[in-house]
Parts: sequence; structure tokens; C-alpha cells
Amino acid sequence: EEKIENTNAYEGNVGKIISRVFTRDGREFVADGVIYATGFRPNTFLAAEQLELGDKGAILVDDYMQTSHPDVFAVGDCATTNVTNMKNPTYVPHVSDAIREGDVAAINLMGPKIKLNKSQGTYKLNFDEEMTLCMTGLSLEKAKEQGFDCKSVYVRNDYVNSDGYYETWVIYEKGTHKILGLQSKGVSPEIAAQADIISLAIQNGTTIDDIEYIDFYYKHGFKNPKSFMKLVADKVRQQEKIEKQQKELAELERIYNDRIKLGVEHIKDEDTQGLFQTILDKKKQIEDLKSQIDIIEPSEQNNEENNEENKQETSLI
Repeated sequence: EEKIENTNAYEGNVGKIISRVFTRDGREFVADGVIYATGFRPNTFLAAEQLELGDKGAILVDDYMQTSHPDVFAVGDCATTNVTNMKNPTYVPHVSDAIREGDVAAINLMGPKIKLNKSQGTYKLNFDEEMTLCMTGLSLEKAKEQGFDCKSVYVRNDYVNSDGYYETWVIYEKGTHKILGLQSKGVSPEIAAQADIISLAIQNGTTIDDIEYIDFYYKHGFKNPKSFMKLVADKVRQQEKIEKQQKELAELERIYNDRIKLGVEHIKDEDTQGLFQTILDKKKQIEDLKSQIDIIEPSEQNNEENNEENKQETSLI
């Protein structure tokens, strides 16, 4: 039987609630808290046979919040949402969207006047007045499902004199560098601002290059005072340099292996020996480029310690 128990624990004189999750297969997980991610389903049974329904049974609406019946409007958690860079309306129960939808629907009751901007699904969640999680746009998995040839880039920045930090993942389209999504976590006050900035960027089809040198405020107290998008842009270029070098290396290795197959006499000729040295040099260039990335990311040791955590965080968000 799956169950969750909360017990009191004490560290010094400070009381703390510890949560334990027991799974059906006998495993036990201990945590400071448990998040129930059960999801939502729209309560639309009254309109099910009278209005056109969409994703998860939500009432399908247009940009004016009008349903398939011209005299009926729907907003909030019973209605579908048009999300930027998604092909079809989807069900996104979200307070921010519901408020905007209500305003737009009210204006359009007497006739279509204002279209609702598409949603990016921008969220922020605080834990214990310290840790903050936020996101906007598509995750890497969702972007690929929508047909984008895309990648993600990870950056971290730490405070100089405290444990404050933020970690950010930006999803972007390869080639164009169009921004598709962002997820961030950390204890820095500016985490939420990142989501708002990128939400606007996604709505306007902005690229990483477009906002690389925008006038953001100076990041006092951080080890790297550059804006988070400057760090992202630098990282993207470094990753692309590495990918280019890796493709060149693969081609050189293919040519070298073809020569080896021709026989011993070709292994010892000057051209083949020179090609072998070129391959070694190319590998060294790639390692040098990878080491430069560590200037922006945490140290190699911190990367190794956080690697598994980073993977889990990305999949959770």
C-alpha cells in the first residue's frame, strides 16, 4: 500500500516535519516535503453535448474566448488555452491565464474587439521563503514533440559571499537560436524575473542573440556579474564550437579508418601518420573547448556532484 506519513524531528531546538513516502514495493523515501502532482480535469459536463470540447475535455475557445456557440464564452480552468509554439489548443489550468481570459472575454461580450495573447505557461513556486522554482515555455521534451530541432543549455551562477545561487536551463531552436522555454531554480531573488523576461521573449519570437546584450541591471554579489542571458549566449556558442569540432573529428577518423583498411603499407605512409596527428590535435582542441565551458559552469567537482541532481530537476520541471 502506498502511503505518506509526517513526523516531527528536532535539530537543536528547532522543530521540523519530516515526510516519508512508502511505495507498494516496500521502498521508503524521506523528504522535507511531498508535492502531489495529480493534475486537473475540467468540470465541463454541463456543456459536453452543447459545445465543442478540446484537450482533456476542456471547452474549445478562440482568441476572443468565444466557444463554438456565438453567445457563450468560457474562461479559466474549464477552457482550452493557446500556447505559443504549440500546434493545437491545450488544457493549461493557470491562475494568470484565467485572469487575462476573464478580462478579454468581458471586453468581447458585445463583439470581438481584443484578441488574447497566447500563453507561455509561466509559473513560479516558492519553498520555505528560500528555494524558488519557475518556468515558462516548452520543456525540451515538449519542444521536440512539437517538431522543433532544439537543444537545451545549462548555466549556474553563485553569490560570492553566501550560499545563494541560481541554475537555469534554456531550450532553444538550433540554427535560429529562437527561445522556446526556460526552467530555473535557486535562492536568488531574481529567479522569478527570469521567467517573466523569457515569457515576453517567447511571445515575440525573440532569439538568444537578440537579448544577449540588452541593458539588464548589474548583477551585484555574483561571481559572474553578467546577465543570465549573456551566460546562456556564451554557453550556446561554446557548445556549437564543440559540436563543429566533433563533426570534423568524426570525418577525420572515418578517413583514417578507411586508410587502415587498405593495408599495412598505408598505415606507415606520411599522409596517414600526419592524419593521425591531426586527429590527436583535434581531440585536444575539443577538450580545451570543454574546459572553457567550466569557466561559466560550476567547477568540475561541483558538476560531478550535481550532475544527477541536474538531470532529475530537468525531468521534473
